[in-house]
Amino acid sequence: MRSNLFKPLIDPHIRSSMRLRFTTTLTFNLLFLPILAFSQTADQLARAKVLFDQGLANYERKQYDAAIANYTEYLKIRPNEPAAWFNRGLARYYKTLASPNEAGYRQAAADVSQAIKLDARQASYWHTRGGIYSQLMAVDFVPSRDKAIADFTHAIRLDPKYAAAYRERGVVYERVNRMREALSDLNTAIRLDPQNAVAHYTRAKVYGAQKNYAAARRDAETAIRLFPNYEVAKIYLDYINNEERKATAVAQKPQPTRPAPVRPRPTPAATRPPAATAKLPAEATNATEAFQLASAAEAARNHRQTVAHATRVLDLLPMAGPTQPRDDLMISVLMGALEMRARAYSALGDHARSDADYEQAAKTSMDTTVRYMKASNDALERAGSPAAGLFRSVTQSSNAVIYCTSGLDTAKEWVAAVDRTRPNGRSDSLKAVINMAGVRELCVQAHIMHAGGTATLSAVNTNDRQKKYAESLAILQKAIAMMPNYVAIYRERAKIHRRFGRADLAAADEQKVRELEAAKNRPN
Repeated sequence: MRSNLFKPLIDPHIRSSMRLRFTTTLTFNLLFLPILAFSQTADQLARAKVLFDQGLANYERKQYDAAIANYTEYLKIRPNEPAAWFNRGLARYYKTLASPNEAGYRQAAADVSQAIKLDARQASYWHTRGGIYSQLMAVDFVPSRDKAIADFTHAIRLDPKYAAAYRERGVVYERVNRMREALSDLNTAIRLDPQNAVAHYTRAKVYGAQKNYAAARRDAETAIRLFPNYEVAKIYLDYINNEERKATAVAQKPQPTRPAPVRPRPTPAATRPPAATAKLPAEATNATEAFQLASAAEAARNHRQTVAHATRVLDLLPMAGPTQPRDDLMISVLMGALEMRARAYSALGDHARSDADYEQAAKTSMDTTVRYMKASNDALERAGSPAAGLFRSVTQSSNAVIYCTSGLDTAKEWVAAVDRTRPNGRSDSLKAVINMAGVRELCVQAHIMHAGGTATLSAVNTNDRQKKYAESLAILQKAIAMMPNYVAIYRERAKIHRRFGRADLAAADEQKVRELEAAKNRPN
């Protein structure tokens, strides 16, 4: 469900192309530094040039902390130089890619945004910020998705031959299942840059989703030829070969006139495609890489490899508590790894471990939802202004809704898995159902909180009143779908109807509240 959230946006060719743009920008600014900075003293100009050179050298050596420090000192001398803001943002971006955390990506985005504010004509600035936002989709999926697409689109508008921008916009489209747009962008990216491995791999996944296995296989093979160590592409190629063989077997299978057992012929060893050389779990150096490998193993239905890689994710993930990663950016990684491992254990018949992982994922969802609901309340109490507090509160309640909804899907999957694999396991089924009920009720409460905050936002922007009214009602409708007889939903909806002048609808909901409360108090 969340296995596509952490794809690598940077392939082996990007760093060199980014370096070229980066060096060109620096060269231009250093060349004209004396002309642009006439207000500085000669000593300041000399110091600025040294800092720029040091920043570039440290960036090339991948010493990102040192590069960040160099550009920070440079900006004290030249605060209006867009290239320095961009270069510091770029260093922060690459530093954070190695150890993903929300704060690092936010700082990188802020630096690149300042560069754009000072010089909005550089396509590379927009492209880089789009890449940062695409990583932040793991935190606030819809807003960051829209920002990433908008930034890549702007980069393309400034430079219609910017292959990397087409490719990365295509990656985002594929992640959100907008396959037609993804295919169009990836076709353009490959036409402009036929040697790009990531574009071929991503297009292979688009073709695979469309069951065009021949085209998917060609693209996956091309990606591996261009980048021989592309482990995820190797695993995906193995999956595509298996799917193509199954589809061929089904198409060629004779239709018997009466039920009869069929023994398929074994595939001759000489015609079998070579198995992908899978990366060992211990070779994954960070949780994001291990998560990608676990996702690919799951897609290839290699259950033991899925368990091994998902376990590696959990071993590498820095945790602040049993259900809380040190950085909230990694909550989706934690839950996704638990879910993948639970499904793999279930397929292997290890039901005890499968149940334990499902239960841990459900608990993580509930604990995360509670934290965000508390943060939503705290935002209202601690903000410097009511408007700012309200905006922050709604953002936090939105996060609560996202994680509880995901957790409810996981709990439903757990119940279905128990029913499918242990039809007579009443105690196991009861445990799964109880957990699902707990997640569902908490999720309903999160929806009520979010709907109330969304409706209240209409007081901040009166031009948006009807839109906020509709949004809040849609949120509560989802809560009703989860628990149709939950009194607090109708009580909150009545308040919202009255806020927007619909006394008739409010009265109907208030009557519904009275009926539900009467039924609850009625003796059996």
